[in-house]
Amino acid sequence: MADEIAYLAQADRHIAGAKERVVKQRQLIARLAATGHNVRAEESFLSALVDLLSAFEHHRLLILNRLRP
Repeated sequence: MADEIAYLAQADRHIAGAKERVVKQRQLIARLAATGHNVRAEESFLSALVDLLSAFEHHRLLILNRLRP
């Protein structure tokens, strides 16, 4: 059980970091688009970040399910 709690804390850190990266990437896209730049590559990277965040959130749910009696 202690391992799962440690894994949960790590998952929470990963989720927080991924959310921060998503916000920063969206801000970058907005700045670039506002100045007329093509943002296709940046949007593709954002999509990958969102997918990663989703995977982290799913992993967190798996950990929570293991903690339930």
